Amino acid sequence: MIPNNKEVLLFWTIDSGPTCNGITIWHSTDSVNYEEIGHIGGVCGSSSSAIPYNFTDKAHF
Repeated sequence: MIPNNKEVLLFWTIDSGPTCNGITIWHSTDSVNYEEIGHIGGVCGSSSSAIPYNFTDKAHF
């Protein structure tokens, strides 16, 4: 996570292994209640190599 003006840049990598049907990004201010702030559709992993992802949260900084 990298703050950038009024945005937060999120970076992560999904290791090789089973694939899935997309990634949902959640936000919480209290670690109890979460709201969905984004979704990256499609296959989100590879059976043979790690896949990097990023998302810009423009509303919660």
